Amino acid sequence: MAMKPVLKFLVATGVCVAANGVCAHYHLATDPYLGLEYKLSYTKGKDSWKRLLPTNKVNNNGTIFAGIQFHDCIAAELGYTQSTKHTKYSDTSFWSMFGVTDNAGSQQQIKLSYRGWNFDLNGQYPAGDSFAFLGTVGVASIKPKLEATNLGATSNASIATMSGKSRAALRLGVGAQYTQGMFGIRTRVMWEGTSRLRVNTGSYLPVAGANVTQKAFKDTLAWTLGAFVRW
Repeated sequence: MAMKPVLKFLVATGVCVAANGVCAHYHLATDPYLGLEYKLSYTKGKDSWKRLLPTNKVNNNGTIFAGIQFHDCIAAELGYTQSTKHTKYSDTSFWSMFGVTDNAGSQQQIKLSYRGWNFDLNGQYPAGDSFAFLGTVGVASIKPKLEATNLGATSNASIATMSGKSRAALRLGVGAQYTQGMFGIRTRVMWEGTSRLRVNTGSYLPVAGANVTQKAFKDTLAWTLGAFVRW
């Protein structure tokens, strides 16, 4: 992903955080909150992996998060996200994967899901008594979970074992929030640097050798909708 859009996200979020200088009722606070969030995300596969992995599908994710709003316009937040599982079946006969051609009768099934922790700083720019614009800068530790099964004939390029590796990824987002008393709702558009994620190709690596890449994913775009209660 080009750096120019990333810098725009950072500038927008910095403006939100810097908004403490224009908040109508400036004060320090320690208001905790707890909530749930639905996340609709889309991650593309990279190189030959996009033919084999069940990427290029919309992922449904659930997040539980807890945070502290320690200023009218700044909050720190910790969350845990788990996605649903996608399965892809492929007849890989005579497929060329990373320079290795599969045998006739080869079939692969790959199951993929994601889980991870995130830490975010949320900047809020008030737009009235109840509404605020949001900007998010954060980091997530994301791990793809993969299960590979060779369903067909013995293959030159079959994948019998596969696992994901945890990696830190940058998170950026913009959105809006509405609060009324103890309760609030929010929505955001998010970008996550999942191109940093890796897969451990297990039995496949000795076959494909130096040709195989462990970078199986591109960056993620997501939309979230959450609700929270604070006290």
